[in-house]
Amino acid sequence: MTFALLIALRAVDVPVVAVVVPLAAAALAWSVIGHVPHPTTVRVQALGMVAFGGLGLAALAVDPDLGLYLVAAGWFFHGVWDFVHLRLDRAVSRSYAEWCGVLDVLTAGQLLLLAW
Repeated sequence: MTFALLIALRAVDVPVVAVVVPLAAAALAWSVIGHVPHPTTVRVQALGMVAFGGLGLAALAVDPDLGLYLVAAGWFFHGVWDFVHLRLDRAVSRSYAEWCGVLDVLTAGQLLLLAW
């Protein structure tokens, strides 16, 4: 369904961001006013999205060498984020948190090796 929506938006020249950002803002607002089954989890995930997105945007705005380290830091800290969620048994299934955490930390290491 989502893929079909993205294709349809591209077909009529509507920027995807013009749809995704308002939908994300509406979901966040909906959770803030308490109409979500687990509002605390949604708020924490939204803060994580802002933090990791901020690292990604900062990486685009600085020197490419520094940007590589910022992206590596984002990958590493997202791996830590996944392991914290694994430990707390929240947000996603345990197997996904394990897989994603390991992949994120290994990707961060690979980026640092690339910079070396």
